[in-house]
Parts: sequence; structure tokens; C-alpha cells
Amino acid sequence: MSLLYEYGKIKLPRGSGLVYPVKKSEVDHALEMANVSELDTFYFSPRCRSADLVVLDVVLMGESQQGYWKKQRPGITVCAVPSDQSGKIRELLMQGNYLLRLAKWVKGLESAPNVIRDVNRARLVCFGAGELFVKDENGRRVALP
Repeated sequence: MSLLYEYGKIKLPRGSGLVYPVKKSEVDHALEMANVSELDTFYFSPRCRSADLVVLDVVLMGESQQGYWKKQRPGITVCAVPSDQSGKIRELLMQGNYLLRLAKWVKGLESAPNVIRDVNRARLVCFGAGELFVKDENGRRVALP
């Protein structure tokens, strides 16, 4: 069974100096390998706002919303990166198996208890000082599975 989600990709203008570091098929493969069955959105965005250079952004909006509960599914955003850094970023993504590790984190959310799912959850793969690192919804560095 294939995973259904809303998909969008903003085309990068020529000469912008930006590229997307991964392909849709690579993310889809990682999601399939992790048996992910819940995904709401999958976007490619030319900019992701953060003090660090965000490469991948995975978010689950909290299910407990101002007095009511609503089932939520995670969303993934692939962020454009400077083309002169894309080779190094891509190399680090593949060496560290970040796509599959993020997909496993998403899969873990599917069966997570309400105490986890009721509040916003995020994992941001960032690039800085020549390395990749992961931050959570509070901006703290964390490890992926």
C-alpha cells in the first residue's frame, strides 16, 4: 500500500544559488523502509526559517488544541540549501543515514502515547560548522533513532 500525502514543490529560480539536497524518491524510499503509514504533507521549500541552516524539517502539530483534540499526522519539509554547500550536506545525509533515521522517528510517532502526541513535536536536521546535527521543537540538540 502506498503512502498518501499532500505534496508540493516550489521551483527554485535559476541563479538563486539554491538547490534541494535530496530527491522526493529518496525520502519516499526511506518512509517505505520504515513502514510509515501516517504522513500529512511533504513539501520542498526555498526557505526554512531558523538561526541554523535547516536541511530537513519534520513536524507533528500537537493533538491537544485549546480545549479540543484532533488527530494529527506529521509533515516533512525539505529545505533548499546553498548550492556550494549541497555536496557536503548530501554526503553527510547519506553517510549518517538521516533519511531512514528521520522516517523511523516518524514511524515511532504513530504508536506514541497521548503524552507525546498531544504537544508539538519536531526534528530539524541542520547544517553548521561542516557537520549535520538534529534539534527538537525546543531548539535542543537531540539524537535520532
